[in-house]
Amino acid sequence: MFEMRKSVAAMAVVAATATGGAVAHADAPGARDARQSAVSPAFYTNTYWVTNGALCLDADTGTLHAKSTKVQLWSCNAGEQQHWVFHAVSGKPYVFTITNVGGDNKCLDADTGTINQNGTIVHLYPCDNWLGQQWYIWSPDGYQLHLQNEASGRYLDAATEKAGQNGDPVQLWDWNGGRSSQTWGTPSP
Repeated sequence: MFEMRKSVAAMAVVAATATGGAVAHADAPGARDARQSAVSPAFYTNTYWVTNGALCLDADTGTLHAKSTKVQLWSCNAGEQQHWVFHAVSGKPYVFTITNVGGDNKCLDADTGTINQNGTIVHLYPCDNWLGQQWYIWSPDGYQLHLQNEASGRYLDAATEKAGQNGDPVQLWDWNGGRSSQTWGTPSP
């Protein structure tokens, strides 16, 4: 894992170079220009994500096989409910659908009932290729990652009012300047 983490910065540079540099995309205030790196799809295979608070993105095992699975933060345990696979969306550089290894081929999804507001529910839902299941992934440094939902333009966010406990929710929220609640990465070795 450590070697993979060390190489993400190099892959980000290669990916940006291959596409002619920065990716034009919906506004992330001041973030999407030649100074940022987009990341290579080669990095995202069976990795799990963690917030700066050391809790992993987790599919709730109690609802894992239901049509809609709760996505939450949980202590990192390397279980399959914390392993995520990133699938490149054809024709959209740095845009991915994200599935959970244990989640019956369901995608990380922004709930249609709450999509137009901060606090949008994020869950696993059967993959159907709609924009709410597509995530633009970018990095200012090759290590810290930001996941922007294509349907709403909001970011995957650890609910800060409860941050730091098992079962804390994840949601979509307006860009917050890159604070830790919207910064994701792989765990330290």
